[in-house]
Amino acid sequence: MYDCAPDTPRERDGVEEARSRIQKHSFKRQEPGPLYFHELDLGSVKSASASAKALEEKLERVDILVANAATVSSSDQLSPDGYDKTFAVNCLGHFVFVNGLVGTCSFLHLK
Repeated sequence: MYDCAPDTPRERDGVEEARSRIQKHSFKRQEPGPLYFHELDLGSVKSASASAKALEEKLERVDILVANAATVSSSDQLSPDGYDKTFAVNCLGHFVFVNGLVGTCSFLHLK
């Protein structure tokens, strides 16, 4: 399992907290899988694309993908690519990252 987020102390702490909660609430007969951190900046199209390529190299397949990051800004901030920052994070970054994974990973394993 991968937690994809900006590489900040807050996000790293969140991964550690998630690891401890998984261990605490897991079934005693079944060991939970590992939780890895993967850097992802949805505010930059270039960064989101590079992150998808880097993650693709680590994965054989994707069974579940939850794309739920969001932000809102009351000021007129621009992303590194020149887009409105809220639009970049909430729409463009998700599209580029997920599209990068869909194009390279196998999502459905039908028999």
